[in-house]
Amino acid sequence: MHKILFSFFILTISFNLSADFKNSNGKALEKSLGQMLEWMNSDIEPIITKINLSDQWKTIDLLNDDNYVIWVGHSTFLIKKSGVTILTDPIFSERASPLKNFGPKRLIPPALQIEDIPKIDFVTVSHNHYDHLDTRSLKEISALHPDVIFLVPSGDLKLLKRNKINEISNLSIKIIYNIISPCTRHVREFHN
Repeated sequence: MHKILFSFFILTISFNLSADFKNSNGKALEKSLGQMLEWMNSDIEPIITKINLSDQWKTIDLLNDDNYVIWVGHSTFLIKKSGVTILTDPIFSERASPLKNFGPKRLIPPALQIEDIPKIDFVTVSHNHYDHLDTRSLKEISALHPDVIFLVPSGDLKLLKRNKINEISNLSIKIIYNIISPCTRHVREFHN
C-alpha cells in the first residue's frame, strides 16, 4: 500500500516528467516513466551497505574544544573553527521528505541530536532537496538558537521565510562552498 501511495505522490508532485536527470558520474538517467513505475512497484530490495560508525567524536568537548569537524549524518557536519560553529545541511528528521510518515527513511541515526549541539553561529543550506533542506530541523534549530544566521541560496529565501525562519542571508552556492571548503579540506587531508 505504501508503494502505491508513494508512486501516486511522486506522480502528482512531479512538474516535468520528461526532464533529463544526470547522476554525479555525468551519465544521463535514461529510463522511461514505465520503467520507473515498474522499479517502484518491484519487490526487489536494494543491497544496503553497512558503515562502521565511530564514537571517537564523543571525546570532543563541544563547548570548549575548537577546530573540529563531526559528521552528524548524510550531508550534516558540525564544524567549529576558530570559535565559529557552522552546521551544514542539517537533517535530523527520520525521513527525507516534506511528509513526516512517507519518503525515504534514514538508514543511520544522526550522531548528535539538535539539543546536543552547542551555540550555532551559522547554518548553511547547499540546495533545496529534501535530504539537504529539512524544514522541521531548521525550525527547531531556529527556536533553540535564535541568533543563528542561515546561509541559503537565493532561491530558498521564500521557503525559509514561509516557515518563520527570519535570520536568513542570501548567498550564492559558490560563497557557501568557500566558507565550508577550508574547514572540510582538513578532514579530507586527515583521511587520505
